[in-house]
Amino acid sequence: MVNPILEEAMELTICRSLNSQGWIWNEGANDKGFDPELGLFPEDVLHWLRTQYPEQYERAIPETANGTERKSREHRLLKRLTKELDYTPILDGITKKVNGGLLGTLRDGFSFTQTDLGTVNFPDMAGFYPYDPAKTDVIDKAKENRLRVLQQVHFEKGGLGEIDLVLLVNGIPVITMELKTDNTQSIDDAVAQYKHDRKPNRSSRPLLNPGRCLVHFAVSSREVMMTTELNGTDTVFLPFNQGTEEGRAGNPDNPNGYNVAYLWEWVCSPDLLLRILKDYALWEPSTKGNEGRLIFPRFHQLRSVERVTADVAEKGTGRRYLIQHSAGSGKTKTIAWLAHHANKMIHEDGTKLFDCVIVVTDRTVLDRNVADGLSLLQASEGMVINITNDDTSKSEKLNHYLTQGKRILTCTLQTFPALARTIDRSSNLRNRRWLVIIDEAHSSQHGKTSRTLLETLSDTPDELAEAASRAAADLEADEDALEESASTPLGAAKLTRAEKDHLQQQRDSAVARSSNVTVVALTATPKAKTLAVFGEPSPDNPDKRVAFDLYSMAQAIDENFILDVLQNYISLSLYAKIEDRLGREDEVVLGEAKSALKHFVRSHEKTIHSKAQVVVEHFDNNVRHLLGSSAKAMVVCDDRMAAYTWFRAVQDVIKSNPKYQGLEALVAFSGSLNVSKDEDIEEIVTESSLNNENAPEGKRRMDTTKMFDGASYKFLIVANKYQTGFDEPRLSAMYVDKPLAGVMAVQTLSRLNRTMPSKNKTKTFVVDFVNAPETILESFQPYYSQASIDTDVDPDILTDLARVLDTSQFYSPEEMEELANVLMDPDLDVKKKDSLIRIGIDPIVTRWSDVYLGALASGDKENEAVATDFRANLEKYIHAWDFLSQFIDFQDVRLHKRAIFADLLLRNLKLGKKARNEDYITGVDVVKTAVTGDVEKGQKLELSIEDSQTPLPVPGFDGRMSTGGAGDPLQGAFREAVQQVNDLFSAAGIDMSNSANTRMVHAVWEALANDDEVEKLATKNPQEALARSPKLRNKVLTALVGAGAEQEQFTNFILGGEDALSVLTAAMARLAVAAMEDKARGIALPENALAGDEMGIAETSPVEERIHDLLDVLRMHAGNSPVEERLARALDDALATRGTSNVFEVVRKQFVEHSLPVDGELYQGVVMYAVERY
Repeated sequence: MVNPILEEAMELTICRSLNSQGWIWNEGANDKGFDPELGLFPEDVLHWLRTQYPEQYERAIPETANGTERKSREHRLLKRLTKELDYTPILDGITKKVNGGLLGTLRDGFSFTQTDLGTVNFPDMAGFYPYDPAKTDVIDKAKENRLRVLQQVHFEKGGLGEIDLVLLVNGIPVITMELKTDNTQSIDDAVAQYKHDRKPNRSSRPLLNPGRCLVHFAVSSREVMMTTELNGTDTVFLPFNQGTEEGRAGNPDNPNGYNVAYLWEWVCSPDLLLRILKDYALWEPSTKGNEGRLIFPRFHQLRSVERVTADVAEKGTGRRYLIQHSAGSGKTKTIAWLAHHANKMIHEDGTKLFDCVIVVTDRTVLDRNVADGLSLLQASEGMVINITNDDTSKSEKLNHYLTQGKRILTCTLQTFPALARTIDRSSNLRNRRWLVIIDEAHSSQHGKTSRTLLETLSDTPDELAEAASRAAADLEADEDALEESASTPLGAAKLTRAEKDHLQQQRDSAVARSSNVTVVALTATPKAKTLAVFGEPSPDNPDKRVAFDLYSMAQAIDENFILDVLQNYISLSLYAKIEDRLGREDEVVLGEAKSALKHFVRSHEKTIHSKAQVVVEHFDNNVRHLLGSSAKAMVVCDDRMAAYTWFRAVQDVIKSNPKYQGLEALVAFSGSLNVSKDEDIEEIVTESSLNNENAPEGKRRMDTTKMFDGASYKFLIVANKYQTGFDEPRLSAMYVDKPLAGVMAVQTLSRLNRTMPSKNKTKTFVVDFVNAPETILESFQPYYSQASIDTDVDPDILTDLARVLDTSQFYSPEEMEELANVLMDPDLDVKKKDSLIRIGIDPIVTRWSDVYLGALASGDKENEAVATDFRANLEKYIHAWDFLSQFIDFQDVRLHKRAIFADLLLRNLKLGKKARNEDYITGVDVVKTAVTGDVEKGQKLELSIEDSQTPLPVPGFDGRMSTGGAGDPLQGAFREAVQQVNDLFSAAGIDMSNSANTRMVHAVWEALANDDEVEKLATKNPQEALARSPKLRNKVLTALVGAGAEQEQFTNFILGGEDALSVLTAAMARLAVAAMEDKARGIALPENALAGDEMGIAETSPVEERIHDLLDVLRMHAGNSPVEERLARALDDALATRGTSNVFEVVRKQFVEHSLPVDGELYQGVVMYAVERY
């Protein structure tokens, strides 16, 4: 009888389960028939070749051969097979087929040459189930596979070492398992056994050699670990667990058996294992040399792809899925597997389930990563097409790709419009089934961009399809009408207003249903809007919406797949004494003055030098020796000038002390920067010029990332660059001198979370000069475990807002309806439409302006609020419609009409310009600076599963300006430019107001609009060519830097990455071409088109301001003495209520009560300040 707590019981349980699924298992035979010298089960190898390819087998081993000759030829055949299995695979540059090695041999066979009988080709060593159930011959072949499980397998001839289980496909090992029950040993013992007792040896242990087996599993009763390559003590094992119900590492309890039963009951089931061998298993070449590695999917990757595709197969297209997988979890490969798997799925009618798969990313850098990931998987030539801004995005090429079966497309949010235009213009591409995979599903993809995507791809209603067919027929009959029909859909003119409204309602219903569009959104940081659009009811609580599949940050940290970047968080404070040498006594707006002075002090050379001393010393003491002295650090700066100042300060500190010898710094920012302190002299520097300033004359300048790869470069000082999408495992410390919050805080600090098993990376440091620990903790907390919402989005918000808008004093419902009909009518030519729009909109704008401007002039706050509230409600309504109409079928065309009307009206209601900020800086000098806090003592910011499970607040409808139809080309292009900039900032998680972005876009365009060279470029070049013009790009850079004083954050972000600058340059190209169209039509841009919002500034109370200033003084003079806010409050209260008491005595008494010395700099400094202020 088998003891149930021992490994033998577990081993038998696995074998019996596999046997019940169709695996061959000879109980009690153990490894009989396995050849450890070959690393094969010869009987099954020869059976496959003999039964599947009898003619080839007969040529290789003739029937006439006697017993001795047959055995000799069979042995040579098997030796040839082992040689093929031992080859280092090569990835075909076009088809991405794996040539040689385990995967290449299983999928595409091998050849066998004998001097007397010539060459025989065996096409494969395994049969795989097809996606098309009609291919019965392929199914029959897959059923002929011999799947065998062996027990206690000797891996070396004559050796005593045995592996508990080996799983083979047609005699070729693909999986090994070492088993431990938690009653006797742990998972760590199984891992140690592989590392110490299962070392590969190319000549005597072929089963264990790299590449010969797809995956090795260390298995206990509760956990599974895996590796694809045994390498002695350097072997890297990764967890292969489901995760607990709380989102932590491990597996949920299984009342029916072992917690890890999913391994043999699901992963090793014949269907799935063969699919893994065919579609998931990868050979990933190394970036250096000819080496590479086998890739086996992590459990969460395999589970998410299988779950989504199984759900689509069962329930059909048109559903939406949210995959919440932690940063660093391998989302790129998950996307690649999902795209290729879905692209092969067959509908029950024998057609492809999806006509096309579109992968949408929000940044070019992600787009390249995804394209590279997709290219690792085997596909026919040209199957994957990347939509860029170059000539591959021309409509005729796209149309060719789509109609010829190039069915996986990758694009960014910025390049999707090229795809949308192609689909719109081709009747052959309508009414298809689409799969859209969205990488990093940000909130910017829940508004107009996402709705546009759904409008483009959704099924065309039958009546519209008929109208399009009639139009196509008319077009073929009358080619002379081609130009006119391009802008006016034929057949539409025959429709009445009621019919047009009915068709528009059908369009809206099609968008909400999107029955032909399946959307899969992946993100580590789902917001409430993401959950509202893509989430699904929780199995435990139908009122909660959660992700379809979860791999939490908590689980990833528990499994050591990523590091906890909050494990060692050091918060430092900066104090500075400043003097106003101009002696100004004017009254100021307190909030503005404090903000300006705070930024001035923080970015001052003296201040940054003090911080640089702390950074270099901390790095030298705590970081430099890590990872075999290869550890690196990033300094995150507020803007480009701060980055330059930091760069020089770090260089100076390094030079000042011989112990820092061998440390070097690099700087990263976009564009050129004038660093001259003399207004009459220009000193222009760039990232490249600074990083290569010491390079020998004539030596080619190196790229920053390549230089940072070098051993001596330890500091990378960045300004809005490399904070996302930068993967450098050696980063071990981050020094933050920039305000961070929300998604941007998570993305920036997560640059540190990459592991480096080869160097045993376990420790990271965050030294923060700006942000409070609470702010950083609150930023990470929502994404630590499963995000959820527990309240439905209120669909009545539209009708509620409609009531408020329609009952205002500014327009009547009839005016709204009439103007919306004009805007939505495709029959009207442009000039007539423009005229009708102005006739309809001008009286409404006049009514609003009379109230608003009159209130400003008279100081009537009540009427001013009436006007601004009306404008804010327009914006809320637009945002609500864009968001809600994606998943709610309102069946009320008036709601859509009002949204279009509100969009136009909003853009014509201009708020007054904000007065220019006062100059609070000139004449101010930093006299003294100090950095306080214990830089050697960090704290662990504890993330909590319980706190992370608190439902997120449901989405609101504030904060983003939508865009709509254009009154003229230039205005339309301008609105589109602002919208794209808004989306850029939103996607990056940066909180920038629409008005600020509008002002900056206008400022850049204003500089270009008066440039004769820009006008000439726009006259001679089409828009696409102009957008790629280096001349225009340089002009945009110059204009941006010139306008940057007004909004530094805008400038720094645009200059912080090539993607953002390319978007702005393309927008300026559209504006330049549109300006030429306006000029030809005699249209001028209205004045005051870009006025910004008024921004109120809350003033601090006099008492709080007094206490804050006193606390600053205390800290300035504190030295090593402890100083807390309660001391400042006690001092302030005592001094403010001292009556006739002497200031010196009051301060002395408080110092004594707080156990502080009554001599020295602290006491004297506070006394002098108190005499002056109190």
